[in-house]
Amino acid sequence: MKKIYLVFILVVTCVANYAQPYFALHHEGEINLYESFGEVITNSVDNDTIYVPGGGFSIGTVTIDKKLTIFGVGYYPDSCKATSISNLIGNLRICTGADGGMVTGLNITGYVTFGTSTSNQTINNYTIKRCRITSYLYLSYNGSANTESTNIKIYESVVNGVIYGGYANSVDVAHCIFGSYVNNFSGAVFRNCIMLFYYSYNSHYKVFNSVSNCAFENNIILDYNPFNALDIANNVWNNNLFQYNVTFPVNGNDGENNIVGQAISTIFVNADVSTSSSSSYSYTTSYDYTLAEECLGKNAGTDGTDMGVFGTEYPLKYVPQNPHINFKSINNKIDDSGILNIEVQVSSQER
Repeated sequence: MKKIYLVFILVVTCVANYAQPYFALHHEGEINLYESFGEVITNSVDNDTIYVPGGGFSIGTVTIDKKLTIFGVGYYPDSCKATSISNLIGNLRICTGADGGMVTGLNITGYVTFGTSTSNQTINNYTIKRCRITSYLYLSYNGSANTESTNIKIYESVVNGVIYGGYANSVDVAHCIFGSYVNNFSGAVFRNCIMLFYYSYNSHYKVFNSVSNCAFENNIILDYNPFNALDIANNVWNNNLFQYNVTFPVNGNDGENNIVGQAISTIFVNADVSTSSSSSYSYTTSYDYTLAEECLGKNAGTDGTDMGVFGTEYPLKYVPQNPHINFKSINNKIDDSGILNIEVQVSSQER
């Protein structure tokens, strides 16, 4: 952690000497600055670390086919008041060659896909953490094609659009908020997530489709009759909270210690409770998805903590694990002694 902290301070010091924000590339102890996200990706090599500053940046569609660790400053406005969020306006395509990489602390105003075709969609040991993706997330090039990718981790993130798993192997999803469908998963684990999708009719237009042999624990699921779906079977559901009055076993799904028939108005401290019959509950960063005091999901998870994103020993955090800037003040001119006064307050992160 000490090494990361010192590198981060050096990056902040370098960037502070320039009027415009720069993307910092850390390679073998050296730091180079670039004007665009595409440029810093092009000039990187395997095992490099990239630091994305706060601000909004149009990136088009960028392909990442190297093992890179990419840090933004975060996607949650209240946690990024000193820097603003790291907002990449465009799309990311994570392709073969990116094994072992990670993106964290980014607001991606666009989509993320694994691959551009079946020939480059296999990525192993990849992590998406503490990001927000405003469009869709596909774990294969189109979300439906079967992929050989394995050990994909999606942690503490928000996906406003659909997430299609491509039937990837060993997918671990925890402390996430999903605004639409969760489709095409087999053998995945979903823990402490919130599924906002809602459709009040008894059709197969449901939050889960083509989901089998998965484990669901401590999640909050708001859809109407979510098991009236296409190919959702052989899943295990333990300690989840449902808005719909589900009775297990149901359609080949089994589970225990689930809480059912809970109106959304009794679940969260502050959330959208006024959806129409055919649309999801909306997500904004102004909502508070902490469980309300009267919610039966409090301390009802498998480990005795809350269901949802703020449960477990390691609940949802909004900022990435690198040191975080809490305050920044940079004078716009030097003083009479030729000194540019810079004040930056940085806090370390335990995780």
